[in-house]
Amino acid sequence: MSSFFLFDVRIDGDSRSHVLRIVRGAFDGTSLGGGIFCHIVTLNPEILLLARHNESYRHVLNNAVVRTVDGVGISFVGRLFFNVRIERLTGVELFEDLLFFCCQKQKRIAIFLRFGGLSSVADVEHAFLERFPHISLLCVEVDPCCESSCVEAVSRCESFGAEAIFVSFGAPEQEFFLSKYFCDKKTSVRVGVGIGGAVDYLTKRVRRAPLWMQSVGLEWFWRLFCQPKRIARIFHAVVVFPFFVCVERFKSFFVR
Repeated sequence: MSSFFLFDVRIDGDSRSHVLRIVRGAFDGTSLGGGIFCHIVTLNPEILLLARHNESYRHVLNNAVVRTVDGVGISFVGRLFFNVRIERLTGVELFEDLLFFCCQKQKRIAIFLRFGGLSSVADVEHAFLERFPHISLLCVEVDPCCESSCVEAVSRCESFGAEAIFVSFGAPEQEFFLSKYFCDKKTSVRVGVGIGGAVDYLTKRVRRAPLWMQSVGLEWFWRLFCQPKRIARIFHAVVVFPFFVCVERFKSFFVR
């Protein structure tokens, strides 16, 4: 599998089938050396821009077991500058794939919501009753800036015996949280992933773009239309990110 580095972050673009194979092995103890926490990160332009000047964040991303690509911009950069074809796997698609897998295998899951976020605990529980009525779920609100709130949530997760955890804090808090409290720790949790706002699609607080817009890479335009407050984030993804990619590639010609 081909890979490349962007802003010193390794881009693998693991395929959907490869990710699910690793997840299955993590649960069964047949991969990762057995009993090792499988940290999955979903890379997008926003995350890479944050990592550009944050060495600690780059370390967390590069030490994740799985790195998927959620962002048409990264896929385009891979083809244009590195001749690498990257399979996109959006955070929403990954979230749903893992939920279906956990439901089939009867795995206990935990969802950590950012305190005061768009979706509430009641919203998530209602959505699960409709779509995944047989799954064992723990859903809690957490203040990622409060140590005691984080510790209490992790304690509840361990007491519940969760085997998969989905953290909806947004970047970079969700990746730092999983790295700090679950990576290299003795835990019942086998798989953890930061899902950002993917949970808001599950609860229908946010509508997803039509399929044709998703297929041509215009989901960002739909998000801007539905959530005008996202304009700063979208500007970074569609303008700032390509600019700094071009700057980095230009500089690389002079350091060879």
